[in-house]
Amino acid sequence: FLYAYDVAEAFICLLFSGQSGVFNVCSGKPVQISDVVYKIAKLLDSNPKSILDRGYAIATTESGQIIHSPDELKMGEMFNLQLAKGILAARKEKNTKTNKK
Repeated sequence: FLYAYDVAEAFICLLFSGQSGVFNVCSGKPVQISDVVYKIAKLLDSNPKSILDRGYAIATTESGQIIHSPDELKMGEMFNLQLAKGILAARKEKNTKTNKK
């Protein structure tokens, strides 16, 4: 088993040591920190609750369909915003332009 606290402590020690390279942190095989970070990020992103906990919301129609674009709603149409700790009812009042990069 790997204990998350032990792995985190090892990463902190490596960070402050100034060393670079591949290190074995309790896994029995060398793993790059970037690979571990990537896998953690992938797991967090696959869990909708973790996204909501970071302050994002999921907009849905009253029937529960996810809204991807403001164009999917008519002016005055009601929709819901799923937050980490509840749901808000909202109404579309206007479209605003965004700067796409």
